[in-house]
Amino acid sequence: MALAQSELKIIPKKSAIEISKKCNIKYFNLKFFEKDLKKTKAPIVSLVNFIVKLCSEESKKYVHYGATTQNITQAGSALLMRKSHIQAMYRMSDCLKTLSKLSFKFSNQPMIARTNAQHGMPMTFGFKISEWTEEILKPKSRHWSKF
Repeated sequence: MALAQSELKIIPKKSAIEISKKCNIKYFNLKFFEKDLKKTKAPIVSLVNFIVKLCSEESKKYVHYGATTQNITQAGSALLMRKSHIQAMYRMSDCLKTLSKLSFKFSNQPMIARTNAQHGMPMTFGFKISEWTEEILKPKSRHWSKF
């Protein structure tokens, strides 16, 4: 947040850089945080207090500058969702690559198809795998309408 504020000329760039560097897990002191949390009963306030202790006199006045606790928690949640979405898309991509390879590998492997709980016309296992791929790629709005 401090870096974005510095780009908008809300806080000095030097302070923003210092604050962003101090917002690193390697500086986190759990004992201080737990002790302060008992006093404040507010995790964001205790976190801000901890970051303030790490910063210089000039920079500490810009920690949590112009933002509410809700701004911080919502921004954090949005960043976590974004990161999770990106990871899910990588995994989905890997899954689709694997299915594509398997579909090609078994493109000539015959199998019995099923329809209405009984045998259907023969097909290839590769074709069956390609159906799974298609199912993954279909928009799921019809599946979510129940919720």
